[in-house]
Amino acid sequence: MYIVKCADGTYFSGLCRNLKKALNTEIYNRQGEWFINHPERLPVIVVFTDPGLFFREAYAKFQYLRKQFDKPMKERLIRSKMWPIGGPYKKYLMKKFEIEQKT
Repeated sequence: MYIVKCADGTYFSGLCRNLKKALNTEIYNRQGEWFINHPERLPVIVVFTDPGLFFREAYAKFQYLRKQFDKPMKERLIRSKMWPIGGPYKKYLMKKFEIEQKT
């Protein structure tokens, strides 16, 4: 999982197994919609990575980031390099893993 900061100040998050390959194909080759429609967002800087996670945990974190985090929360995560523990994050992960275990 990664977060990049775009030239216009927005953040783009993604989930991949190989960050270098993902950046080359999605961002620099302009195959991602986020960058095709808005070329002013290039260049980008990688500001946060969370390596070494199992795919299910990384996917759960990525979904939580996309659905629950606004810009100030993303900036706080980038500064501290630590996910919030407990509260809504813990409930979200527990719910996510309970659903995945049932199927």
